Amino acid sequence: MSGLDLDKLKSQWAQESEKLDDSLTLDVAAVREALTRKTVKAFRRHSYWQIIGLVFSAGAFIALLVFIINNWADKIHVLMAAPIAMLALGEAITDFRELRVSRMLNFDSPMLALNETLNNVRDRRLRMTKWIFLTAVLLWWPLVFVLFKGLFGVDLMPMFHPSFHIINTIVGLACIPLIYGLMHFISKRYANSPDFKSFLEETAGKSWSRAREQLDARQRFDDEVATHGEAKALQRKEKKKLASPMADAMLRKLKN
Repeated sequence: MSGLDLDKLKSQWAQESEKLDDSLTLDVAAVREALTRKTVKAFRRHSYWQIIGLVFSAGAFIALLVFIINNWADKIHVLMAAPIAMLALGEAITDFRELRVSRMLNFDSPMLALNETLNNVRDRRLRMTKWIFLTAVLLWWPLVFVLFKGLFGVDLMPMFHPSFHIINTIVGLACIPLIYGLMHFISKRYANSPDFKSFLEETAGKSWSRAREQLDARQRFDDEVATHGEAKALQRKEKKKLASPMADAMLRKLKN
């Protein structure tokens, strides 16, 4: 082979290599854009649930506030409704702040900053959920009494012996440190467990966990591109796309 032919082959090889690189770049950009589009759609869907939650919690707080004003002379029912109203107000504030952050998310910002923002939102939601868990036993029966009084005008207080209310209050107050200790032990014991982290995401809301899964999928793809290169990342993406439960079952049978 002459030197002229060798130079021609090198030139053709360089051109084909450039075309392949351009193709990979376009494919990576297309996949990243598709993943970002799915992430935006998932968070938009989550924001709809946030609006529903905000309407419900704000409506509950307003209803309890009206109940307290209308029954101001009935101090016992006012005392029972006041902590429930505070919980409803806290839930409404959490929903509003979470909705505002969700609407202001910029998915083109660095992943580290985006994850930090979302983790703050999740932690705020979990703190609110923790307060509901801690006071659930204490406020369960007061909630029943307030609902019957507010919705049906029925006063259930005379139907129960005073000792019932005393016992319910003592048990409810005793459960607060017990539940807190149990939650603290579990969070410390399983802090690094992936299943526990997944449970926390689920506790923050089903739509929230699905939105975070979409964001994590985009981050995993970016990590694949950074670690293994564009070709490997696209290959892994295609394998995941082709995989299905039926295909997995057939592969297991073939393997056996």
